[in-house]
Amino acid sequence: MRLFRKNKKDEFTGAAPEETILFPLKRIEFPYKKTKEEAWKALLEKIESQRELQPHSFFMEWKYRAVAAVIAVLVASVSWLAYHACNETVFCPYARQMSVRLPDQSLVSLNAGTRLSYNKLTWKFHRTVAVEGEAFLIVQKGRRFTVKTSEAEIAVLGTSFNVFARSGRVRVNCYTGRVLVTPRKYHTEALVLTPGKETVVSKDEKPAISAFDAERGVAWQKGEFYFNHEPLSMVLQEVERQYNVHIEYRGVSTRFYTGYFTNRNLTETLDLICIPMNLHYQMKGKTIIIN
Repeated sequence: MRLFRKNKKDEFTGAAPEETILFPLKRIEFPYKKTKEEAWKALLEKIESQRELQPHSFFMEWKYRAVAAVIAVLVASVSWLAYHACNETVFCPYARQMSVRLPDQSLVSLNAGTRLSYNKLTWKFHRTVAVEGEAFLIVQKGRRFTVKTSEAEIAVLGTSFNVFARSGRVRVNCYTGRVLVTPRKYHTEALVLTPGKETVVSKDEKPAISAFDAERGVAWQKGEFYFNHEPLSMVLQEVERQYNVHIEYRGVSTRFYTGYFTNRNLTETLDLICIPMNLHYQMKGKTIIIN
C-alpha cells in the first residue's frame, strides 16, 4: 500500500489532486474526429470494396440466362437428333412388291415405287405413317391410326383399306371397318367410308363417296391393274413402275384409257394399251417410245 504525505498542494505527499483524478484518463486514446466529407468518402470506399468482392447482379443474371439458353439449345438438339434418328423409311423399288410390319404388328403391302415412313420414337403416343404411292393396310385395333398423304389425311381405329396417292391425286378404298378421309384443300367435314365405298381427292375436283369393285381395288397385289377412264399418262407411269422402264410418250396428253394389264409380260402389256388406242411403240433397251 502506498502512503501519501501532505505538502503544500495536498495534505498527502504524492501527486496533486487534479493529477490523481486525470491520471487514468490519460491512458484512454480517443478516436480521431473526422469531418463529414472524410466520413462519407470512407463509407463510399467501403461499399466499393464490397462490390468488387461480389459480382454485379446484372452480370450474374445475364450469365444464368446464357447458361439456361445453352442448355435449352442442347436439349432441343438432342431431341431433334433422337427424333430424326428414329425415322423409318421404306421404299419399294420398281418392278417389285413388298410387305412391312409396323411396330404394332399392322401389315402394310407396298406397290412398286411406293414410299412408307413413320417414327419409331413417337409410335407409342400416336400411330402415324406417311404414304407416297400405293399401299394396302391391315391395321391392328388400338388407338387412332393416321395415314398422311399429299392431298388428304386418313384416320382409322382398326380396319383394312387401300390408299393410292400419286401426282396430287389420292384414292381411298375401304374394305373393313370405317375410314375417315379429311381433304386438305376443301374445308369440309371428314368423309366416312364404309366397306365397299371409296373417295377420290385431288386438286381439281371436290371429293365424293362412291362404290367400287372390291376385287379390282387390290388386284395390284396379284400383279393385275385395272383402269376406268384414267388419264393415259397415269397408266403409262404405272407401266414404268411395274417393269422398271422409261416411256417417252409423243402424243395427245388428254387421252384416257379403260382396260387392264399385268406385270408379267411387257410386250403383252404394251399391246393391251396401244392397240385399242391406235398407238405405236418402239422398244430401245429399257426405253420405250410411243407415238
